[in-house]
Amino acid sequence: MSHRLRRRFVGLVGIVLIAGLLTSCNRADELSGTWMLDEASSAQSDLGPIGQVEIAPFISMDDGNLNGNAGCNDFTGTYEVRGSKVIVFDDVWMEAKGCDPVSNAYDLLFGQLFGGEVELHTGSDSMIWTAAGSELRFVRSSVEDN
Repeated sequence: MSHRLRRRFVGLVGIVLIAGLLTSCNRADELSGTWMLDEASSAQSDLGPIGQVEIAPFISMDDGNLNGNAGCNDFTGTYEVRGSKVIVFDDVWMEAKGCDPVSNAYDLLFGQLFGGEVELHTGSDSMIWTAAGSELRFVRSSVEDN
């Protein structure tokens, strides 16, 4: 390979790597804010209506950090966006107080999803997580935390 061709190849590889990093950063920016759980389904557990949970499930995401409530218990941790369609959760801690059966089912579902990679789909004001036969649909909250 000629020196000139090698420089072009290295330059092209650099551009592709930078574009990939920018895509991940843009995806993380898209996720910033507070999201309310709108719908959920799970192949592993029988979820009751969202309206019957103790606290409306929500998640706040900002710059790789997250916190929220899964229906009964608060959680906090970190996340990383990989590529354009995967979120990986890390060091997520969730309270372990007793809950009613419906709230407990939602807490268990969130806990399962926090244990690994989740496929991500976003719209202008919506976010969908899918993994292991479960799907959580969130809508962006119109009221942001201060």
